[in-house]
Amino acid sequence: MARLSITALPDDVLVAILCFMEPEDVATMRATCILIQRATRIKQVWMYFLDSLVQKYGIPLPVYCRPLDDLCSDEVETLVAHFMRMLRKRHLTTTVPHRNVRIVCVDQPRPVTWVKLVRDQWALVACSDADTSSLLLFDIDSLKADSKSPVSVVYFPGPILAGEVYTTENSVTIAVDVRTRPVLPHTPSLVLISI
Repeated sequence: MARLSITALPDDVLVAILCFMEPEDVATMRATCILIQRATRIKQVWMYFLDSLVQKYGIPLPVYCRPLDDLCSDEVETLVAHFMRMLRKRHLTTTVPHRNVRIVCVDQPRPVTWVKLVRDQWALVACSDADTSSLLLFDIDSLKADSKSPVSVVYFPGPILAGEVYTTENSVTIAVDVRTRPVLPHTPSLVLISI
């Protein structure tokens, strides 16, 4: 029986084999093999990986994402890479059944840039675009009861880049890094809010 080299495989067979692998392994192989690199430019490969991540971990697609049919192969690959980084960062190694995942849409005109949980009672949500941002405080129990109205909202004249929350027994201090615009040189880039 003659041996068949991987280079002799048709692209569709190679793609079928790649779909049995983990996305990280495919990314590693494509860095070293031109044949794998060519085969993984096909959108179908990354759509398969995206679907398997959504099914296995219950990861919701971003609301602001264009329809998947409109995305090119590189954009779907970027989504997969983002989800893989998120999984590594959050150490999600076990599957999450869909019934345990609760998705709450906060219906904001700007994308959510970060979320901080405060004392297991409050959700602090930063929504930013290139020009403005808002910091919303939600009561978690109200969100569970389908109330999507924030308890408090603060608006900023630039996007929120990052934020931290420091809690003590009697207070909560929120620090947000707001990108200042050159036309407003005296606008602070670090804003502290005490509750």
